[in-house]
Amino acid sequence: MMLDHIVHFVEKPADRAGAAFQLLGFHTAAGGSHADWGTANHLCYFDLDYIEFLAVTDEEKAGKSVNPLIRHCAAMKQEGFAQLAIRTGNMDELLQSLNSAGMPVEGPFEGRRVRPDGKEITWRMLFSGGNEELPFFIEWGDPDHVRREELISAGALAPHPNGIKGIGHILIHCKKPAETIAEWAKWLQLERGEEENSLLLGDKHLLFEKSTENSGIYAVAFNSPRKQTLEKKWRGGNYIF
Repeated sequence: MMLDHIVHFVEKPADRAGAAFQLLGFHTAAGGSHADWGTANHLCYFDLDYIEFLAVTDEEKAGKSVNPLIRHCAAMKQEGFAQLAIRTGNMDELLQSLNSAGMPVEGPFEGRRVRPDGKEITWRMLFSGGNEELPFFIEWGDPDHVRREELISAGALAPHPNGIKGIGHILIHCKKPAETIAEWAKWLQLERGEEENSLLLGDKHLLFEKSTENSGIYAVAFNSPRKQTLEKKWRGGNYIF
Protein backbone atom coordinates (compact mmCIF):
# COMPACT_ATOMS: atom_id res chain seq x y z
CA MET A 1 0.00 0.00 0.00
CA MET A 2 1.13 3.53 -0.79
CA LEU A 3 -0.05 6.97 0.26
CA ASP A 4 -2.00 8.51 -2.60
CA HIS A 5 -3.10 11.82 -1.17
CA ILE A 6 -4.22 13.85 1.82
CA VAL A 7 -7.56 15.61 1.57
CA HIS A 8 -7.49 19.12 3.04
CA PHE A 9 -10.96 20.64 3.04
CA VAL A 10 -10.93 24.37 2.21
CA GLU A 11 -13.48 27.08 1.59
CA LYS A 12 -14.29 27.74 -2.05
CA PRO A 13 -12.73 28.47 -4.42
CA ALA A 14 -10.11 25.74 -4.16
CA ASP A 15 -7.78 27.66 -6.48
CA ARG A 16 -7.49 30.42 -3.88
CA ALA A 17 -6.10 27.92 -1.36
CA GLY A 18 -3.67 26.66 -3.98
CA ALA A 19 -2.44 30.19 -4.65
CA ALA A 20 -1.98 30.76 -0.91
CA PHE A 21 0.03 27.53 -0.59
CA GLN A 22 2.33 28.79 -3.34
CA LEU A 23 3.26 31.67 -1.03
CA LEU A 24 4.83 29.03 1.25
CA GLY A 25 7.14 28.01 -1.58
CA PHE A 26 5.16 25.12 -3.06
CA HIS A 27 4.34 24.43 -6.68
CA THR A 28 0.61 23.75 -7.11
CA ALA A 29 -1.73 23.16 -10.03
CA ALA A 30 -5.44 23.46 -10.74
CA GLY A 31 -7.24 20.13 -10.59
CA GLY A 32 -10.77 20.54 -11.84
CA SER A 33 -14.39 20.09 -10.82
CA HIS A 34 -16.38 17.00 -9.88
CA ALA A 35 -19.71 17.75 -11.51
CA ASP A 36 -21.52 14.79 -9.93
CA TRP A 37 -20.38 15.70 -6.41
CA GLY A 38 -20.52 19.49 -6.32
CA THR A 39 -16.83 19.87 -5.47
CA ALA A 40 -13.61 21.20 -7.04
CA ASN A 41 -9.93 20.84 -6.17
CA HIS A 42 -6.43 22.27 -6.43
CA LEU A 43 -3.39 19.99 -6.08
CA CYS A 44 0.16 19.98 -4.73
CA TYR A 45 2.17 17.00 -6.02
CA PHE A 46 5.21 15.16 -4.62
CA ASP A 47 5.72 12.60 -7.39
CA LEU A 48 2.41 10.70 -7.39
CA ASP A 49 1.37 11.46 -3.82
CA TYR A 50 -0.15 14.84 -3.23
CA ILE A 51 -2.19 17.18 -1.09
CA GLU A 52 -5.68 17.84 -2.39
CA PHE A 53 -7.31 21.14 -1.48
CA LEU A 54 -10.96 20.18 -1.85
CA ALA A 55 -13.78 22.72 -1.78
CA VAL A 56 -17.55 22.27 -1.89
CA THR A 57 -19.06 24.29 -4.73
CA ASP A 58 -22.64 22.99 -4.49
CA GLU A 59 -23.65 22.33 -0.88
CA GLU A 60 -26.96 20.66 -1.74
CA LYS A 61 -25.42 18.26 -4.24
CA ALA A 62 -22.43 17.46 -1.99
CA GLY A 63 -24.62 16.89 1.05
CA LYS A 64 -26.73 14.33 -0.83
CA SER A 65 -23.78 12.53 -2.44
CA VAL A 66 -23.50 8.77 -2.05
CA ASN A 67 -19.74 9.24 -1.65
CA PRO A 68 -18.80 9.23 2.08
CA LEU A 69 -15.85 11.62 1.60
CA ILE A 70 -17.99 14.22 -0.14
CA ARG A 71 -20.71 14.00 2.52
CA HIS A 72 -18.06 14.35 5.22
CA CYS A 73 -16.59 17.48 3.63
CA ALA A 74 -20.05 18.96 3.12
CA ALA A 75 -20.68 18.52 6.86
CA MET A 76 -17.37 20.08 7.98
CA LYS A 77 -17.89 23.39 9.76
CA GLN A 78 -14.36 24.70 9.26
CA GLU A 79 -11.30 24.13 7.09
CA GLY A 80 -8.91 21.31 7.94
CA PHE A 81 -7.71 17.82 7.11
CA ALA A 82 -10.54 15.52 6.09
CA GLN A 83 -9.12 12.13 5.13
CA LEU A 84 -6.23 10.02 3.83
CA ALA A 85 -6.36 8.17 0.51
CA ILE A 86 -4.35 4.97 0.02
CA ARG A 87 -3.44 3.86 -3.50
CA THR A 88 -4.07 0.31 -4.63
CA GLY A 89 -3.32 -1.27 -7.98
CA ASN A 90 -6.08 -3.88 -7.74
CA MET A 91 -9.32 -2.73 -6.16
CA ASP A 92 -11.20 -5.95 -6.96
CA GLU A 93 -8.59 -8.12 -5.23
CA LEU A 94 -8.52 -5.77 -2.25
CA LEU A 95 -12.31 -5.82 -1.96
CA GLN A 96 -12.31 -9.62 -1.98
CA SER A 97 -9.64 -9.68 0.74
CA LEU A 98 -11.57 -7.25 2.96
CA ASN A 99 -14.80 -9.18 2.45
CA SER A 100 -13.04 -12.43 3.36
CA ALA A 101 -11.77 -10.78 6.55
CA GLY A 102 -15.33 -9.78 7.42
CA MET A 103 -14.61 -6.05 7.26
CA PRO A 104 -17.61 -3.88 6.26
CA VAL A 105 -17.06 -1.64 3.23
CA GLU A 106 -18.85 1.05 1.23
CA GLY A 107 -18.27 1.14 -2.50
CA PRO A 108 -16.40 1.07 -4.75
CA PHE A 109 -17.60 4.47 -5.97
CA GLU A 110 -16.71 5.74 -9.44
CA GLY A 111 -15.05 9.14 -9.74
CA ARG A 112 -14.15 11.38 -12.64
CA ARG A 113 -13.12 14.91 -13.47
CA VAL A 114 -11.89 16.76 -16.54
CA ARG A 115 -8.39 18.22 -16.35
CA PRO A 116 -7.68 21.76 -17.60
CA ASP A 117 -6.21 20.19 -20.77
CA GLY A 118 -9.53 18.46 -21.49
CA LYS A 119 -8.64 14.87 -20.58
CA GLU A 120 -11.12 13.00 -18.40
CA ILE A 121 -9.52 11.26 -15.42
CA THR A 122 -11.26 8.29 -13.80
CA TRP A 123 -10.80 6.41 -10.53
CA ARG A 124 -12.57 4.21 -7.96
CA MET A 125 -12.84 4.72 -4.20
CA LEU A 126 -13.52 2.19 -1.43
CA PHE A 127 -14.42 3.17 2.14
CA SER A 128 -14.76 1.45 5.48
CA GLY A 129 -18.36 0.69 6.29
CA GLY A 130 -17.75 0.78 10.03
CA ASN A 131 -15.40 3.68 10.82
CA GLU A 132 -15.39 6.89 8.77
CA GLU A 133 -12.03 7.94 10.29
CA LEU A 134 -10.22 5.09 8.52
CA PRO A 135 -8.46 6.02 5.26
CA PHE A 136 -10.15 5.15 2.00
CA PHE A 137 -8.63 3.27 -0.93
CA ILE A 138 -8.29 4.66 -4.44
CA GLU A 139 -7.52 2.97 -7.75
CA TRP A 140 -6.72 5.12 -10.79
CA GLY A 141 -7.89 4.40 -14.31
CA ASP A 142 -4.39 4.92 -15.77
CA PRO A 143 -1.19 3.14 -14.66
CA ASP A 144 1.30 5.07 -12.53
CA HIS A 145 3.89 5.63 -15.25
CA VAL A 146 1.28 7.16 -17.57
CA ARG A 147 -0.04 9.43 -14.82
CA ARG A 148 3.48 10.60 -13.92
CA GLU A 149 4.38 11.40 -17.54
CA GLU A 150 1.13 13.30 -18.08
CA LEU A 151 1.48 15.27 -14.84
CA ILE A 152 5.00 16.34 -15.80
CA SER A 153 3.90 17.22 -19.33
CA ALA A 154 0.98 19.28 -18.01
CA GLY A 155 3.23 21.15 -15.55
CA ALA A 156 1.36 19.84 -12.51
CA LEU A 157 4.35 17.84 -11.24
CA ALA A 158 7.43 20.04 -10.86
CA PRO A 159 10.10 20.90 -8.25
CA HIS A 160 9.01 23.01 -5.30
CA PRO A 161 10.82 26.36 -4.97
CA ASN A 162 11.22 25.82 -1.20
CA GLY A 163 13.29 22.68 -1.81
CA ILE A 164 10.87 20.23 -0.18
CA LYS A 165 11.08 16.81 -1.82
CA GLY A 166 8.09 15.02 -0.35
CA ILE A 167 5.97 14.00 2.62
CA GLY A 168 7.86 12.28 5.44
CA HIS A 169 5.25 11.38 8.02
CA ILE A 170 1.66 12.05 9.03
CA LEU A 171 0.68 12.60 12.65
CA ILE A 172 -2.67 11.16 13.71
CA HIS A 173 -4.37 12.22 16.94
CA CYS A 174 -6.54 9.62 18.67
CA LYS A 175 -7.93 8.85 22.11
CA LYS A 176 -6.60 5.27 22.32
CA PRO A 177 -3.42 4.84 20.21
CA ALA A 178 -3.04 1.08 20.74
CA GLU A 179 -6.60 0.34 19.60
CA THR A 180 -6.42 2.81 16.72
CA ILE A 181 -3.12 1.38 15.44
CA ALA A 182 -4.50 -2.16 15.55
CA GLU A 183 -7.60 -1.11 13.60
CA TRP A 184 -5.64 0.85 10.99
CA ALA A 185 -3.08 -1.96 10.60
CA LYS A 186 -5.82 -4.50 9.92
CA TRP A 187 -7.74 -2.26 7.51
CA LEU A 188 -4.66 -1.08 5.58
CA GLN A 189 -2.74 -4.37 5.91
CA LEU A 190 0.31 -2.51 7.23
CA GLU A 191 3.25 -3.46 9.45
CA ARG A 192 4.34 -1.68 12.61
CA GLY A 193 7.11 0.89 12.27
CA GLU A 194 10.32 1.02 14.29
CA GLU A 195 9.09 4.07 16.17
CA GLU A 196 6.63 3.54 18.99
CA ASN A 197 2.99 3.96 17.97
CA SER A 198 3.72 4.00 14.24
CA LEU A 199 2.82 2.16 11.04
CA LEU A 200 4.82 1.92 7.82
CA LEU A 201 3.06 3.15 4.69
CA GLY A 202 5.53 2.57 1.88
CA ASP A 203 8.39 5.01 2.50
CA LYS A 204 6.30 7.09 4.90
CA HIS A 205 5.32 6.77 8.55
CA LEU A 206 1.94 7.14 10.19
CA LEU A 207 2.53 8.31 13.77
CA PHE A 208 -0.24 8.02 16.35
CA GLU A 209 -0.39 10.33 19.35
CA LYS A 210 -2.83 10.29 22.25
CA SER A 211 -5.14 13.29 22.40
CA THR A 212 -8.23 14.04 24.44
CA GLU A 213 -9.42 16.50 21.79
CA ASN A 214 -10.49 15.80 18.21
CA SER A 215 -9.37 12.59 16.53
CA GLY A 216 -7.96 12.52 13.00
CA ILE A 217 -5.06 13.92 11.01
CA TYR A 218 -3.24 16.51 13.10
CA ALA A 219 -0.16 17.34 11.03
CA VAL A 220 1.66 16.59 7.78
CA ALA A 221 5.47 16.66 8.01
CA PHE A 222 7.61 17.21 4.91
CA ASN A 223 11.10 16.00 4.08
CA SER A 224 12.61 19.45 4.40
CA PRO A 225 16.11 20.83 3.69
CA ARG A 226 15.75 23.12 6.72
CA LYS A 227 18.08 22.51 9.66
CA GLN A 228 15.37 23.53 12.12
CA THR A 229 11.78 22.40 11.75
CA LEU A 230 8.93 24.87 11.60
CA GLU A 231 5.31 23.98 12.36
CA LYS A 232 2.77 26.20 10.66
CA LYS A 233 -0.98 26.17 11.21
CA TRP A 234 -2.57 26.81 7.83
CA ARG A 235 -6.28 26.77 6.99
CA GLY A 236 -7.15 24.47 9.87
CA GLY A 237 -4.28 22.03 9.27
CA ASN A 238 -0.75 21.79 10.65
CA TYR A 239 2.25 21.50 8.33
CA ILE A 240 5.78 20.78 9.54
CA PHE A 241 8.67 21.97 7.35
